[in-house]
This record gives sequence, C-alpha cells and structure tokens, in this order.
Amino acid sequence: MALLVIGLPIRKKTLFLAAAKKRGLDTELLLIKRHNDRHLLIPPQGQSVVALKRFIDTHPMPGATIIVVPYAERAHEMEQMLQDFVEYADGIVHRPVPEHDGWPKSLIDNPDNADVEDELYQALLKLLGWEEPIKKSVPSDRFRKSKEDCDDYEILGNALDRCDEVAEVRHAFLKRSAEALEDLCRKKGQVGMSLDAFFTKKRAPLAQTGGMQTSVCLMKGTRLLHQSDSNMHLKEGENTTPQAAARVYFQHLTFKDKYRMYLMYAGPHPDEKPISCDVAWDHN
Repeated sequence: MALLVIGLPIRKKTLFLAAAKKRGLDTELLLIKRHNDRHLLIPPQGQSVVALKRFIDTHPMPGATIIVVPYAERAHEMEQMLQDFVEYADGIVHRPVPEHDGWPKSLIDNPDNADVEDELYQALLKLLGWEEPIKKSVPSDRFRKSKEDCDDYEILGNALDRCDEVAEVRHAFLKRSAEALEDLCRKKGQVGMSLDAFFTKKRAPLAQTGGMQTSVCLMKGTRLLHQSDSNMHLKEGENTTPQAAARVYFQHLTFKDKYRMYLMYAGPHPDEKPISCDVAWDHN
C-alpha cells in the first residue's frame, strides 16, 4: 500500500517513518510546523499541491491511501484533487475529525498543557492499525519537549541525567517547573511581575540563595565573553530523602540583546558541588 499523510507535525517525522518502514510501506509526508497561532504545511502550499499531484500520478493503483490530518490550512486546489483521487483512481482518503477517536481538539488551544502532538500521533497509529504500547512519560521528557519547542532554551551538560530518579510524589512538581521555565523562556523573562510572584503563581517555589552555585560561561572560541553565577533554583521537599527533595537549577539571561534559558540541573537534591558550563556564543 502506498501512503501519504498530509499534516503530520514535523517532530513526529522520524518516528513515523520508522514505523512505516517496519511495515514495508511506501510512505510520503507533507509536514506541518507551528508559526505563531497556526500550523503551516511544509513545503509551502503551492509546492504541497505539486507534491500531492505527484503522489496521485505515481500511485494510480486501487488502495493507495491519503490521510488528511485536520490541523493546518490547505490550498483549495487540494480538495478537488482528493475528490478525484477517490472517484477516478479508487483511492482511499481518511479525514479524521478533531475530538473524535482520540484526535485532539486543537494543536494550539491547549489549556491543560497536554502533549497534543503525541495524542495526534497515537490517534494516527490507531487509524492505521499500528497501535504500539504507550511509553509511560517520565519527568525528563517534559524538559526535553521545551528544548524542542523553544529556540532560546538549552539543556546544558548532564542536567537531566538524574531527573527520573526523583520520587513519583514529586513528578507533578517537575512538570509544573518545566512548564513554568518554558513560559518564562517564551516571554523572554518579561513576565510583568517579580520572579518570586511568577513562580509562586506556577506552584513552583523559587529560591535565589542557598543550594549550589551554577555558572554559565559564554565563550567565543577560547575567549570568555561573559560569566553568570547564580544560586537560583526551584524546590519542593524539605527534611526528607534526596529523591523526595526535587530541585531544578536554571539560569536565564540576556546578553547583547539575545535572551537564553539554560537548564542546569533537574533531579533529586544534589550534593551541592558547583556546576559550571561553557556555552558557545555564536552571535555577534
């Protein structure tokens, strides 16, 4: 069977192609990427029309399948091509409906901070009959998602090596912390209130003293441009085991008009040895 998926999020490309390869399918993708408050097709719409026509022309056999994922704008020319594909080429077109059969309502409107792209992916596997056991998420996944979604967010060194050792009772705190840091990063630190108030609102208490010191060294080759030292961290759990005392150390800074968020450590209460990371600064 030949398969074309229109509207797969770009983050799921590698995973989906691997799943298709295991099943020996001839698979093509028209991906989508978020731009502000909407998702756009990749390649752009005119080229996507050409790609759709090429798929239809090169797969005239009955049973060729197109899945139209419903979250991105499509060129109006595509609609007639899809109708003709079904009527004249005995092709199959699936059009999933948001909020049915596991498909998320929206990829943008997400008040619960769910991993809607993963929900979409699981619904797509179900539609194709490719269901796989759902991997239980771990706290480090949420921090990695922020890095994937935010250009100004970096995870430094071994920041997440021990993250998943935290006691399960603190997993919700780590999730809230990850969401709060991502929000702070998206706003480039401009939250309209003090950091204490911001993190209190996010239910991720902030400490700016105590704990261990972290250092970010911005480097141009071997030359040190700027060093930032901080004890800033988020915390939950006192007078208990290290695993039940979760800590998240981070720095955020603006240097030469460029904002960056750096995750330094997330995990059980650390041994409080200083953490220092060199960061290549490629901007002028």
